[in-house]
Amino acid sequence: MKKNINTYIRAGIGYTIGNIILKGINFITIPIFTRILSTADYGKYNSFIAYESILFIIIGLGIHTSIKNAKFDYEDRFNDYLTNCVYLVLISTAVSLLLINIFKPLFSKLFSLNRFELICLIICSASGAIMNIYTTKVSMELQYKKYLLISFFNSISNITISIFLIYLLSDNYLGRVLGTTISSFLTAAYIIYSLIIKHKANFEYDYIKYGVKISIPIIPHGISQIVLSQFDRVMIQRLINSSYAGIYSFTYNIAIIFQVIATSINSVWEPWFFEK
Repeated sequence: MKKNINTYIRAGIGYTIGNIILKGINFITIPIFTRILSTADYGKYNSFIAYESILFIIIGLGIHTSIKNAKFDYEDRFNDYLTNCVYLVLISTAVSLLLINIFKPLFSKLFSLNRFELICLIICSASGAIMNIYTTKVSMELQYKKYLLISFFNSISNITISIFLIYLLSDNYLGRVLGTTISSFLTAAYIIYSLIIKHKANFEYDYIKYGVKISIPIIPHGISQIVLSQFDRVMIQRLINSSYAGIYSFTYNIAIIFQVIATSINSVWEPWFFEK
């Protein structure tokens, strides 16, 4: 069903205002985390997030990129398709967890993380992939309130749980990582409930085949974008140390707030573009 121009304008305003508030919350918490974390811990955490940004595309197989096409190709069975996308991510997650436990020395050396941190990384990445499926769905349907609600919940829970665990645990870096992992997992669990348990769609190979045909070729593109935006802090950590990576990440997080308007406009432009 085609939407009128007023629907797009309302959604655009809603996305922009909501994202500004969301980024504002993250922005004002930067001084909190820079005070309770050392520069080394802050740098290590941001390197962890950089790895998560890359792995969420690999573990999720970039399947969220096929949702924009599926919205129109599977209009009457759109929820069935989304459920199968989540099934695919869950299977990929199980395989990833198995691999990191079998080849733990290799992955520990590659990411400079221990076994527990690697498990947190996989859970975070998988949760991010599931969240992306949901946010792409509601964006394509111009349901900006649902988009902002899930984003606010993930952001607020991330901040509050992280601060609590940082003060509870002796290892501040681990507290921050666990806070992010738990909040991401809780958000993903709600999405799994709403798409799988509540909807109850069967696993369909044709849906997976359709999605993978679109998403797999886009994975290198997605990784290259993440490398351009995230890998600088990883290189600083490896070439110098975590403290310098922390200082750089602090400055980078201030600058990122200027991307809000562009992201909000894109959230409205894409549904219009695919509809046309």
